[in-house]
Amino acid sequence: MENPGIDILLEIERELKTGYTDLIESIPDVIMSLEYPSGKILYINRASKEILGYDPEEFYGTNLFLKIINSGDRREIFNRWRNVKDEGDFPLFIYKVRKKDAGYIWVEQKNRAVKNSDGKVIALNAVFRDISERKRLEEEAHKNLLFSENLFLHSPYAILHIRSNGSIKRLNPTFEKLWHLTHEDLGDYSIWNDPQLQKAGVSEILKEVLSGKVVEVPAFKYVLPFKHKLKTLYIAGKGFPDPDRSKDRSGLIIIIEDVTERKFQEDEYLEIKKLESIGRLAGGIAHDFNNILAGISGYAEILMRKIDAASPLHKFCENIHIASMKASTLTNQLLGFARRGKYNPDFIDIINPVIYAIGATPGLSSRITVDRKFNKTDMCVFGDVNQLRQVFIEFLKNAAESINESGTITISTGFSESDRIAPDVTGHTPIKFITVTIQDTGSGIPRDVEGKIFDPYYTTKDKSKHAGMGLAVAYGIIRNHGGRIEISGNDSGGTTVVTYFPAIQKPADNIRIGEKPYRNILIIDDSEETRSILRTFFEEKGCTVHDASGGKSGIELLKNNTAPYDLVFLDLIIPDMTGLAVLAQVRDISQTISIVVMAGSNTEYIPDTYINDRNIHILLKPFSLGDIETILNL
Repeated sequence: MENPGIDILLEIERELKTGYTDLIESIPDVIMSLEYPSGKILYINRASKEILGYDPEEFYGTNLFLKIINSGDRREIFNRWRNVKDEGDFPLFIYKVRKKDAGYIWVEQKNRAVKNSDGKVIALNAVFRDISERKRLEEEAHKNLLFSENLFLHSPYAILHIRSNGSIKRLNPTFEKLWHLTHEDLGDYSIWNDPQLQKAGVSEILKEVLSGKVVEVPAFKYVLPFKHKLKTLYIAGKGFPDPDRSKDRSGLIIIIEDVTERKFQEDEYLEIKKLESIGRLAGGIAHDFNNILAGISGYAEILMRKIDAASPLHKFCENIHIASMKASTLTNQLLGFARRGKYNPDFIDIINPVIYAIGATPGLSSRITVDRKFNKTDMCVFGDVNQLRQVFIEFLKNAAESINESGTITISTGFSESDRIAPDVTGHTPIKFITVTIQDTGSGIPRDVEGKIFDPYYTTKDKSKHAGMGLAVAYGIIRNHGGRIEISGNDSGGTTVVTYFPAIQKPADNIRIGEKPYRNILIIDDSEETRSILRTFFEEKGCTVHDASGGKSGIELLKNNTAPYDLVFLDLIIPDMTGLAVLAQVRDISQTISIVVMAGSNTEYIPDTYINDRNIHILLKPFSLGDIETILNL
């Protein structure tokens, strides 16, 4: 009699086997069994087709699987295969295999050894899956890590990795170079306790990073001790949260840039623009004022020449003339500050105005030693010698006044190459410079006034005796000559002033020729006072004088006069056309006629072609009759 219970159990066993088989066949990972030690495939599921491109039947009874292992990984796999009998379970292994379409994929394989009753390994059951995407992501992450590390180590910016308590976790070599500090030097330093960061408000800005924000740190001043001195830097940067939030949820990264040079250039640019604005105002006032002074001083000088020197009236005229000349000095200071032209430029050996200034500066008494260190050069400065004398007199006067009892002023000239000059001054950036350095052992310049010393009417001295225009005028003159000025305190006290002027090679022929006697003279000026003074002056010398109040009428006289003119006086500013336009037409009519260009303020727009013309002279209002006699050799 059949046992129905056994039949039921056998049926259940068949169903379970069938169910297990279906389960294994549906798994997306490759499951296989390999005979040991031959490596022949005893079983492999259908996932081999999806992952490797091979049907299961292609593997059965072969060691194809071992053959498709990447050649670079095969030796290690085989070594492990041979040692399975000793190691027991085959360990986890990652390698590359070749697919049927010749492409390669990364796989991760986990194994279990099958042993007989004697404990001998007879087969190996394995599960492996395609991990190519995971491997790609790992390699990409590794590359990003290398990139980040290289960026950290070789960045031109200083980078700090900060813990939540403000201590420095890590810093890069650029920080060490900028700060001259190593990680060990910082000890228990915390950015939250840095008084300079607190004073500048940087600590509060960086604390916003702790809430997950990215912040900009504006430029601020930081003073560092360096080689027993104090080194001032201006730094700016950016702070952002630590990307590794798992270890320190409140950490941050700070990127720091040294912007000292940029800050210097920005401040200098703003200073230039500020002074230029004031200069335009000063120049406009000076022009009108000089026209008025020209009439006052001119009439006074004519009267002085007509009145006997013993007469009381002569003294009155002389006082009027002196007063007008004092007023002229003030307007000339305004013009110098306004950077309005080099009035009588020439090729100058810079040592000459320096020596003149040494002799002409008040206060350089025996209590002060003047040490001269002049270096000769073939290069020249193209400029107005009187203006340059004024510059050096001002610097030497300030140096002398800063020395209380006794001291030394060292004056040196030299030649250098530099790109530290504002390009907008001359339209290009000069490279070669003639330098003049004036160094004193006086009281120095307080730090809180360094940025104000070039402001007009600013002075730290007795305001009843000092108008505060000296350095402002010197600054304007230097910039007008295409140069720059640097003033700094000395480590041992005192001040160093360095002026830079573009170095120019002196032409072979630069001497003005002597002028011929003048008979027929034309005056073109809208100022009746100026025309009257010049007419009276030249008529008394026997000259024929014609005058015009406008450019057009002046040109008509020049073209139609029966006797050609041999001298023209031309004001730069006239109502009906520009002085330069009249000047161009005069020069077109005659290449040899002598021209005296009169200016109430502005000569900076006169082209070099005219300035270098031997028969063109520049005469700044108000002028004296003696000035005319000098430039015309009368």
